[in-house]
Amino acid sequence: MQNWNDILEYIKINLGAQINMLEIKDDDMIRMLKNQVLTYFSQFAPDKKYVLINASNLKGNSNLPSGQPQYKYEIPIDDDEYIVDIFDAYITSSETILNTYAYNYYGAIDAVMANSYIDALKSLQVRNTWDFRPPKEISFDQEIRAAVIVYNVNHKLLETVRPDLYQLMFKPLCLANVKLWIASMRSKYTGLQTPFGTIDLNWQSLQQEGLQEREKVDQMLQTLPPDHLIHVSV
Repeated sequence: MQNWNDILEYIKINLGAQINMLEIKDDDMIRMLKNQVLTYFSQFAPDKKYVLINASNLKGNSNLPSGQPQYKYEIPIDDDEYIVDIFDAYITSSETILNTYAYNYYGAIDAVMANSYIDALKSLQVRNTWDFRPPKEISFDQEIRAAVIVYNVNHKLLETVRPDLYQLMFKPLCLANVKLWIASMRSKYTGLQTPFGTIDLNWQSLQQEGLQEREKVDQMLQTLPPDHLIHVSV
């Protein structure tokens, strides 16, 4: 199961926590992993969401020269939601296109022909470009009737992380960061005094392991393919 208990078990097993107590409590560790590691991971492999905008979301016209994004629309999302970036904006057909051809929804062939006609007609028009302006504003160079905005956000639940990325990248990234956090804490002491003598905390070795493991995961995250490669309008 993809949950925080699985993450804690993975970290403790690899750090020998059944024998050595960790300096970070479970609740604090989960909070730190959520705020630091999950947020960082989401920049490379975010969660996707969808929202519809229309004329009611128009904030105004910036009166920029034609061809530049100037029609500002507010993206209706929750206040606690953070948009990493916009994946795409699917704009509805203009009234000119809708009035040019009458849809016939009664037959599959007619629907296919209608869609093909619309696609061909749209290819002759100037593309309506858009620009995302954080935290939740999108601008178009032409006024729109409506559009479906597909946007990337930080993961809130581990269940939304792709299973292969969860196993191969996210769990090792959590372990690497915990090693670095614990090494940083142990570096404040040269050794631990006990009735049986001084115990070497060996934080340098733990720090080196954490740095190497995090670098390995970072390299894998950097190789993740982007959502879009090249878009060619024809």
